Amino acid sequence: MRERFLLYGVRAPFGWITRLRTYGKKIQNSTTAMGYIYWSDDEQTLSYKDLQMSMQGFRQFIASQVQLAQAELAQLFLLHEEEVREEVVPQLALHELQDDPTNNQRGWNFLQDPRTRKAMPTRGERWLLDRVLEADWLREEFMEIHQIGQRDEVLWREGPVAQYLQQVDRFLQRLLLLVHITGGQPGRATELLSLTHSNTKHSRHRSIFIEHGLVSTVTTYHKGYSISNSTKIIHRYLPKAVSELVVYYLWLILPFCQSLQRLARGQRGTASPYLWPAGEGTWGSERLRKVLQQEAKTHLQTKLNILSYRHAAIAISRVHLKCGGFKRDYGTDDAAFNEQASHGSWIAGTVYARGLQEAPGHVEARRRQYRAISREWHGFLGFETYLGPRKRAWQGDLDTGPAKRPCITIDMDQD
Repeated sequence: MRERFLLYGVRAPFGWITRLRTYGKKIQNSTTAMGYIYWSDDEQTLSYKDLQMSMQGFRQFIASQVQLAQAELAQLFLLHEEEVREEVVPQLALHELQDDPTNNQRGWNFLQDPRTRKAMPTRGERWLLDRVLEADWLREEFMEIHQIGQRDEVLWREGPVAQYLQQVDRFLQRLLLLVHITGGQPGRATELLSLTHSNTKHSRHRSIFIEHGLVSTVTTYHKGYSISNSTKIIHRYLPKAVSELVVYYLWLILPFCQSLQRLARGQRGTASPYLWPAGEGTWGSERLRKVLQQEAKTHLQTKLNILSYRHAAIAISRVHLKCGGFKRDYGTDDAAFNEQASHGSWIAGTVYARGLQEAPGHVEARRRQYRAISREWHGFLGFETYLGPRKRAWQGDLDTGPAKRPCITIDMDQD
């Protein structure tokens, strides 16, 4: 059956369908799409179909989203109106947190690294739960005591528990928007929603790391897998303000949510490793589209969705970022050194002189380029950035050609 109908080159409907598909893809890839991007004379206002926004307004939009996320996070800490966050919530020093990307132990993440535990002021697993148990006003809000026979039984109030989990859901929704926009050039919504903070039970490596004070997300890019039989690994780095939101959530909020699910609702089984797990709401592309539309309509007074933002982000990077022109191919500045060593740049990154902390599939040269691009994007959005020391004049004299600009892979498919 397979040899008669399902092989390439046979006179069967399958062969005709695959040839027609290949022909259509060739036409698509060799034909330019209609242009809808329009810039003002000073290149400070962007228009794309129904989307119109200024660069200053876009920066203010991101700043307001960070402030709203911080306010929602403060609610999740269960602070009394007379309490001050700085006096109650443990302080976080992101630059002191360490990670071991090579650790593939089931359920492991960077919060379990011994160096990170040493830098943390508290373990975090029971911080919020102990706070509820020890504070009278919180204990009365979340619990009630029923006397059964000669013993007292503690029951969790469903109303406050459900309300708290809904607040967590709203915070995660805003965090989804911030991670999508502030990490650099946007990926697919399905890639973003598949991020895992811990290694899974099926030996799948996590996709959230911390590096030099910034949280990084790693997604695999599968387009063309059937042709090239390979995937691309993309690194995106979050600015410090958004990295803090992620770490505080994983450190203090998520353990309490898991405790509520277990103690108040009797849920059993392994906790989900996903940053946006199945729970109070369904996490999908539609969720990201809705939050983009709602927040853009409220704060930017314009229409914005996943596809229009993808076009806008690429247009902004071409005009306002030094890394402007995006290429599909990957190249490194060390090609001559690698050729002299009798291997190509890809083999150099994947086989030779790999660092102790390079995770499986990660290539150091690519990761550095992606970090540089993310950091430049942070600077454009108005986040504080540290670009590192400048090259000295005598070092610049040693350059033998024009500097290559960092390049990343961009896909324009609709989500």
